[in-house]
Amino acid sequence: MGRIQFCMLPEAGHILPTLRIAQLLKAKGHAVCYSAISELHNYLHRHGFQHKAIFREILPAATQRDILGATPGIETYSKIQYFFESTNTDFGMALASELHHEPFDLLICDSEIVRKWGKSLALGLRKAILPMSVTLPDITQVVEQISAEIILCPKEFDLPWVGDGPTSRVYAEPSIFRARRYLTRDRLMSASSQPMIYCSFGTQTTRYANRLPVLLNLIEAFSMLPYQVVMTMNQDPIAALIDRCPANVLLTDDAPQLAMLERAILFVSHGGLGGIKESIMSGVPLLVIPFDMDQPHNARRVAFHMLGDVCNPEDTAPAHVRRLIYSILNDRQIPERISAMRRAFVEREVKAPSVEVICKQLANS
Repeated sequence: MGRIQFCMLPEAGHILPTLRIAQLLKAKGHAVCYSAISELHNYLHRHGFQHKAIFREILPAATQRDILGATPGIETYSKIQYFFESTNTDFGMALASELHHEPFDLLICDSEIVRKWGKSLALGLRKAILPMSVTLPDITQVVEQISAEIILCPKEFDLPWVGDGPTSRVYAEPSIFRARRYLTRDRLMSASSQPMIYCSFGTQTTRYANRLPVLLNLIEAFSMLPYQVVMTMNQDPIAALIDRCPANVLLTDDAPQLAMLERAILFVSHGGLGGIKESIMSGVPLLVIPFDMDQPHNARRVAFHMLGDVCNPEDTAPAHVRRLIYSILNDRQIPERISAMRRAFVEREVKAPSVEVICKQLANS
């Protein structure tokens, strides 16, 4: 049996999809360990994974907070980046130094790390590295290719003209980790006979400078709908500026997203790939309001495959948002397209091609 080390960026969307794969690998008898900042120790330990703390000297004041539910993950990653830039230290070589003496056969490393520092990491580590991506390929520009990359999303969701590239890029399963434990269970809505709309902009809401007018517009739009609405704020301090909510809208710091999607008739999302995959797996159409990074590209994919609709943050006038919601809910083609995409996702999830690729890589290491 092999010894596998995971090293992903310290953010929920990057870590959560790997936990299901790590569980499957453990079930096959492989030893699995995560190399991550100390703040993730409690979270990984609660889910049954060994943890090797890295960069402790860089973050001496780091506490044992869980970073997957709010902004500390972004702040921590920014601190790490600032440290290496300000000290003119190569991140790849530093990471290799942290991992050099660890007894593993294969490092599964975040593709974002490999793209930026893969050469120096490989030079310093001299062990097998398998990149794993939680985002789809950029549809607007050619990025540096890396070998044997696993993409945690079925090919069916990508745009048809985005090719596989010259490398062994493997579109794998959606990898939805259903056993995750939520840190808090803020007041959740009571049982209601009303259909429910679920709204979440992920764990990085503080990065969106224009989020307050968008949230206020959405609340006003929701207030005129005959639906219960749950809006997850992910401990965003801006929630304190929202002084009142209509009776049918519940703001909550945290919510069990998969359970919410099981009840939802619509998911209003920022367009993060993780949330989109969970919505598809739950058979729920989407209204995507993309802010930055890969979100506009994911929104384009949602629109292309007719899995819902898209609204730019600048166009969230309440009347317009309500029209989009009614249009999505009344479109008979959207449920059919969602069901077809869900079947493709479920098939890939059952087959778990990422595990097969990892086991082959172990055999060759």
